[in-house]
Amino acid sequence: MGKELISVIVPVYNAEKYLQKCLDSILEQTYQNLEIIIINDGSTDNSGQICQEYEKQDDRIIYIEKENSGVSDTRNAGLDRMTGTYVTFVDSDDWVEPNYIKFLYEKVIEYQADIVVGNYTSFNESNSVFYFHISTDYYEKVYDNKSIIPCLYDSKELLKSALIVPWGKIYKKEIIANLRFPINRIGEDALFNLKALLDSEKVVYVNKSAYI
Repeated sequence: MGKELISVIVPVYNAEKYLQKCLDSILEQTYQNLEIIIINDGSTDNSGQICQEYEKQDDRIIYIEKENSGVSDTRNAGLDRMTGTYVTFVDSDDWVEPNYIKFLYEKVIEYQADIVVGNYTSFNESNSVFYFHISTDYYEKVYDNKSIIPCLYDSKELLKSALIVPWGKIYKKEIIANLRFPINRIGEDALFNLKALLDSEKVVYVNKSAYI
């Protein structure tokens, strides 16, 4: 275990305040066989310089600069470039716990799943408080592409908020190989994930938070 390449796609736009923490958390992952694709979406702050400095430090980093066109097109540029067997997204103003990728990878292998979805934690800068989106003890649940869809519409289901975003999960490459985020659409994350879920045979939800 640990030999398969995992692509990590990081879209960046004017994130100089958070970017170093984000990238450090990825580089410090216990799972090291990573392809880290950082796409700078025409940032006007020092994000580009920070990315270039990190690129020099670690040969796993692939740095791409493009004109500003929005986060959907930026994530798509990462999907076009990725070569990993699996892919995960990390937004540039977020960070992940050291075992984040290893944990998701182990679950996708254990269940032979197409997608593994994790829970997440929100951090409020104004009062330095963490907000956990977990109401029950740790559990794991397996879905198929029929049983997972109703979770998107259940307002009482914690899984709903984790399903509609691209981060906080790992995808098998084959599931998203022909999928791209729609451009200039509201709810592009949800549309992308709906298609991915429908194309999956097995989706695993793990009520564990390692994404902040």
